[in-house]
Amino acid sequence: MSRSETACAQQTLHSVIESFNSYARSAKMFTSGELAQKPKTPKYRKKNGLAVVSYPARWVKLVNGMLKFPLGKQVKAWFGIDHFLLPMPSNLDFNQIKELRFVPRNNCFYLEFVYEQPTLEKGQPIAENFLGIDPGLNNWLTCVSNVGKAFIVDGKKVKSRMAMV
Repeated sequence: MSRSETACAQQTLHSVIESFNSYARSAKMFTSGELAQKPKTPKYRKKNGLAVVSYPARWVKLVNGMLKFPLGKQVKAWFGIDHFLLPMPSNLDFNQIKELRFVPRNNCFYLEFVYEQPTLEKGQPIAENFLGIDPGLNNWLTCVSNVGKAFIVDGKKVKSRMAMV
């Protein structure tokens, strides 16, 4: 087994461990009354079903804007290829990615990018005045401010114009 195959297998085991640890914590919370619904045990894949394949980010390389996924020695022996390439999305930073997962769903494969979301500091209000907006049906918007002003935007005309379109 090559290093990349070992890494994918280890990543799969880590996912299974995470699932069972999460289940154990949830079951403990349920028995103590902190959780209303009883948690379900993690499910195994169905016979002949497809499983999620996870690559730790350190095993995937970025080459000329393409993600290079290693396939291992056995795949190379069978098919004569040792990697495949997929385009890197332009809106993500490759250096922030921790894991890449191929998820089989709806007869397709989806690539999920796992990365840590930076924690945002709680901001201070920009102004002292606020406006609460409540969208509705007949009254499209009902608005109230903290300075005692209120107004309603009638939605009947908007609905009648949309009916004509």
